[in-house]
Amino acid sequence: MTIFKRLDFWLGAGFILVFGFILPFVPIVDGDTFYYLGKARRILETGDLFNSNILTTKPVLGMWAMALSLKIRGWNLGGVYLWHTLCGAGVVGLLYAFAKKHFDPKTALYSAAVLLTALMFFYQVSSPMLDIPMLFFLLLGQILALEYLLTDKPGYLYGLGAAAGLGFLTKGLLPAALPFLTGGLYLLLAKWGRHNSPVLTRPAGQIPRLILTGLLFITICSSWLIPQWQIHGPEFGQALYRENIERFFHPIDETGGYREVSSGTQFDPQLNLLYLWLGFLPWSPLIIPAVHAAGKNNYFQKKPEIFFLLCWFGLVLLLTSLSGHYKGPRYLLPLFPPLSMLCGVLLARGKALAYPRLIPWSFRITGLVLLFLLGALPFIRYTHGEAVYLPVVLPFLFCFTVCLLGSCRSFRQNGRPDFTIYTVLVSYVVLFTCAAVFLPGVQFPEKYVNPQQRILR
Repeated sequence: MTIFKRLDFWLGAGFILVFGFILPFVPIVDGDTFYYLGKARRILETGDLFNSNILTTKPVLGMWAMALSLKIRGWNLGGVYLWHTLCGAGVVGLLYAFAKKHFDPKTALYSAAVLLTALMFFYQVSSPMLDIPMLFFLLLGQILALEYLLTDKPGYLYGLGAAAGLGFLTKGLLPAALPFLTGGLYLLLAKWGRHNSPVLTRPAGQIPRLILTGLLFITICSSWLIPQWQIHGPEFGQALYRENIERFFHPIDETGGYREVSSGTQFDPQLNLLYLWLGFLPWSPLIIPAVHAAGKNNYFQKKPEIFFLLCWFGLVLLLTSLSGHYKGPRYLLPLFPPLSMLCGVLLARGKALAYPRLIPWSFRITGLVLLFLLGALPFIRYTHGEAVYLPVVLPFLFCFTVCLLGSCRSFRQNGRPDFTIYTVLVSYVVLFTCAAVFLPGVQFPEKYVNPQQRILR
């Protein structure tokens, strides 16, 4: 049948298979998830939507969504994963709709496929925290910001204010501020990039709109800020400042009553490039060609959307590199939507063939590194029980290595991503199937066992 030859069918089938049927049998292994589970449980048990008895700087929207999910599905892994899976599907759907409107269906399909199958995105969708919900509102805000810059219609700006408010209620300042910063950078560089915006033709008329947008943003945020301030007073303000501002300059981790402050600033921007390469696998070999081609922008008819995506990508990469906070792949998730669309445009236009050596050799070298790792892992001496994960990791690494080495050949021959997409989907099915089979009997470290037994009984 024709439907079985369609890439979009297999993307949807793979997503439903992994997140709908396999993931509910995979135990939670990320300690941060238990923190949010505890908050959601207290909401359901006490009816206190704000967990008022405990000072916390974590916004409440994610906890409300998790509590609602548990209310619907019950206290089980399916209830824990449900809301987060829907957020992940929402991110991919938003990106697809945006790319289809501003480019074409083929670009939209490839962009969605790249984002969905990127290693860190796929893993984070399976790990219920606040990063994927934050990414949903951040992507929504960025889309509305670009639509406003292209049309000057105030409805988009007011929608941006609402999306920023909901983003703040999900994970603080980042999803609220980044769309405005990206829009500002776009306008600043617009004339230099020869991209005129109707917003620049009447700058004075933007002031009343921005005031209304700010009031809408403040009104939404006040639903959480005012009750917390009434209960905890200035102490809450100080904690909020540490979480959203001070944390940018140096690490500060706070979970419940536990607080750890690092001994110094973690300024190591070179790690950002390494973590981006690892987190964006198997598509990392396309990063340099996609950004290079977009920078030239000759392939894409000087589209302002490309220029906006470059502003988004460059701004996030700069901010995360300058930050003194811990570096890590999941902190780079805001880079993934613009990078996925840049890769999608490159693939849909067939311009991967313009890099006949760089892309295939990047796939080959990365695949050989993983092949070495695959051979070395069984012989490493593990001192903290990590060996229990080998039955999960080794089959996945084998499939993933086949994906990368095979992609070297397919991109050299035709520049098409189909082989990469299908084989990486198979790799994820193998990974989560092995996790569902082998992990439930694993004795996790004490800090994981107790919360899991307490919350998921």
